[in-house]
Formats: sequence, C-alpha cells, structure tokens
Amino acid sequence: MPKQKAPKGASKDVSSTAEVNDARFSNFSTDPRFRLPSKKQTRTKIDKRFSRMLKDEDFSNSAKVDRYGRKLSGSGKKKALERLYVDEDEDEEDSESENEDENGLGEDVEVEDDEVVEKELRKAAAAWRSGN
Repeated sequence: MPKQKAPKGASKDVSSTAEVNDARFSNFSTDPRFRLPSKKQTRTKIDKRFSRMLKDEDFSNSAKVDRYGRKLSGSGKKKALERLYVDEDEDEEDSESENEDENGLGEDVEVEDDEVVEKELRKAAAAWRSGN
C-alpha cells in the first residue's frame, strides 16, 4: 500500500507563530518599523464634505447587468466603502465615548447647579487670598 502524504500547507517543524531565536533577526519582533498597521489606522478619514459618500445610495448602486446583459453578483460596494473609509465626525465621537468610559464618565453624569459651582469658586478664591 502506498505511503500517505501529509496535506499541503502542513509542516512538521516550522510554525508561523514560533519566535525567532536567531540573533540576526531579534530586532524584527520588537522594532516598530516591522509592525503591521492596525485596521483602525488604515481607514481613511473623510471630511464632512465627503461624508455623504458613506450614507447616500447613489455611491454604492450600480447596474444589475453588465454591458452584454449578463447578471452581476451583488458586490458589496457599500461594505467596501465602509471598510476603506471612516467619517471624521464618527471617529471623534468614538474617541470621546472611549475617553468617557476610561474616565468613568458616561451619560449618568450630573451637572451641578451654577450656584454650587460659584460658591466653591468663591471659597477657593478666599482661601487663595488669605494665603498670600
């Protein structure tokens, strides 16, 4: 009976996640020049002038048939646009919400009355004047 072959792509000793122990290539794992960019950084930020491109159907609609009358598959042009571009305003909103989450602030924040704030400011000013 013939010997069974291992499936293609399977290797015995080499693994893609193995750390390189060779001194010549030690910088490869730590040097930032060799890091792949994150998906968040690869998306192009679109100015408010072009933000309609992501929302308007006219940018993602196309003909259902090609010029010879053959049916075309529903290529996800809208998904492709969303994958490549991000609205500049949405990015700022996301970062603001992340900052609020990190600081423990959220939608439950209560704003103090102006009178209370002014009272505290007067106390601080009086304490500062008496210290000088």
